[in-house]
Amino acid sequence: MQVARPEPPPANRGGSRGYGQEFRNQALALVASGDRGSVQASRSSLYRWSLQQQRMAQKGNGPKINMVGEHKLLLVMFRLAYPKAMASEIIQYIATNSVNPHIYSRSDITEAENLLGFSRKVGATTANQALLPINVIKRQMFWNLAPPLGVFGVNRNTLIDIDEAGIMLKFVNRKRGKALVGIEVRQKGIYGHRNKWTLIVAICPTGLLHLRFEKEPGTTTEIFNQFCDQLCNQFIAAAPQRRLIFDNLGSHLANRVVNTIHASGHTYTQRPPYRPCDGPIEFFFNMLQQELTHRMYLINNEADLRQQVRNIAQSLSGNGFDALFRKCGY
Repeated sequence: MQVARPEPPPANRGGSRGYGQEFRNQALALVASGDRGSVQASRSSLYRWSLQQQRMAQKGNGPKINMVGEHKLLLVMFRLAYPKAMASEIIQYIATNSVNPHIYSRSDITEAENLLGFSRKVGATTANQALLPINVIKRQMFWNLAPPLGVFGVNRNTLIDIDEAGIMLKFVNRKRGKALVGIEVRQKGIYGHRNKWTLIVAICPTGLLHLRFEKEPGTTTEIFNQFCDQLCNQFIAAAPQRRLIFDNLGSHLANRVVNTIHASGHTYTQRPPYRPCDGPIEFFFNMLQQELTHRMYLINNEADLRQQVRNIAQSLSGNGFDALFRKCGY
């Protein structure tokens, strides 16, 4: 009797790509009876079936990942506590702290995290000083109290965020290029200039932009007072009253600066210390830096640097800065 290989059942009934259990049993019985010619199976298959008569579940020729229960809970707990941990650290934690220890591979950890909804992101760092009790209280006051201690209830369009950033012109050439093998990639360009430029910027959700960009080592009380005087008396009207927000730099909080702001009919509120994420101006500086990097090849001298900074700042103000204020929670 010749035994035909049965067709696999439909996929919705648990279809299999291998020989069925009934066919295997019949083939082994024919071999045992001496009728080897009627069997439609290879010698290697018959040998494997004789060693393991019960058909095993198919696993795709790879190890089966079975991270459930306790192991998956430990993974979630460790990842939430240490979001920057490496896979090897998670593997060690699960192996040493579970009731049923198991050593997973890196790919096991990655697959389990993908199924749990974890994704890789660029990490941020918060200064230790920001978590001091006094600074935590200051931040809570800033967001939950009305002026002058906070900005709760203040119309976002009346806010003006001010800060400064330092720019040093070291080199402006692109780092990499292409040339024939054996030939250097070389071009002319400035190099070694270490004079610091200080950029002071004020932005408003409605698109107001006021900046001062000079070759200075930093911001003094005199410089910041002059900037605020120009802003309050030349660039914005006396009404409606505007609220300036800036950090706790000493030159920002000097009595001379405070008197200038109040004399113009406006007021100010200090932003929480060590919390740049609360300042829309910080995102402005980030975008300016990225665009300035793209335009390095256009800068050949300090005049070009000044012009490019102003061009970039004006282009960023085209759609206003309301999105930056909303991103910070105002």
